[in-house]
Amino acid sequence: MKKNTLTVLVIGAAAIACGALATALLRGAGKDGGLDYLVSSAEYLLESVYREGYFEKRIDYNDPVLNERKVFITTDLDEKHAQLAMKKLLYLDITGPKTPIDLYIDTSGGSGGMMLSCFIQSLGSPVNVYALDFCCSAGTLVLASATGTRYAFSTSSIIVHIVPSESCPEDDETYNPEAQERSINAHFWERVSALPPELYDIGKNRYYNFTAEQALEFGIIDEIIEITRDNT
Repeated sequence: MKKNTLTVLVIGAAAIACGALATALLRGAGKDGGLDYLVSSAEYLLESVYREGYFEKRIDYNDPVLNERKVFITTDLDEKHAQLAMKKLLYLDITGPKTPIDLYIDTSGGSGGMMLSCFIQSLGSPVNVYALDFCCSAGTLVLASATGTRYAFSTSSIIVHIVPSESCPEDDETYNPEAQERSINAHFWERVSALPPELYDIGKNRYYNFTAEQALEFGIIDEIIEITRDNT
């Protein structure tokens, strides 16, 4: 009979915990120290499994691309991938304070955009953000809130997604999108861009698809990188 996911996780947790205990004892931590180390390791592991449903992905800090101060997001920008990007950005911020970091984004969006956007604002190093082929929704939040220069390639598609509150249906007479949602979404775009106020009609689920030139006009980016081909 095949082991189910929970069995695999329990076996893995037990193996790691046993290894941690053996390591601590071999290092002379003693009985109490070894048990303390075991407990803390197991707690961390179980919390990680509970929070994310799987083991955390390890970051290769010897990655030559990372050490060139470049970070890539080319997946859905959910909490998991936002956290992974945050760890890389924090590592670069610590190892090279106030040295620019380049973040490249090609994503259809997700639920981790605002979290990553806020985190970038907390770093001492300026973060330049590059919109690659497709930068949508949460990705555009991160792009617009870059603390360095905001770039898009001339072929990029920049999509701003404004979503109504799920807890207040549009046909609810008490629903006041101006008061309940504009203070969050519109305030953000007013602060980081030059989008016209009429685009903040957040009583409807809307996508605004901009070319790189339009994104530059509306203040979502600062500079366009032209795609050229030399046939000579």
